[in-house]
Amino acid sequence: MVATAGENSEAASIIGEACSLKRVMTTGLVVCPRSTSDEALSQTLSQLRPWTLMLVIASDEEYITDMLVALRA
Repeated sequence: MVATAGENSEAASIIGEACSLKRVMTTGLVVCPRSTSDEALSQTLSQLRPWTLMLVIASDEEYITDMLVALRA
């Protein structure tokens, strides 16, 4: 699951529940621009944490592109 810190990530619970029922492991990626407050990041993490086995916090969106390129290699 990919989310932006400070944005509404409540859909994570729907996706997470469906994955749990099917025993699908999930990873969460939170894009956290430098201007994001700790409170906004914490709120987003608390919405994703119950549904993911691993959470990654990235400072910009380029991390997603870099990660996808690495996965394809």
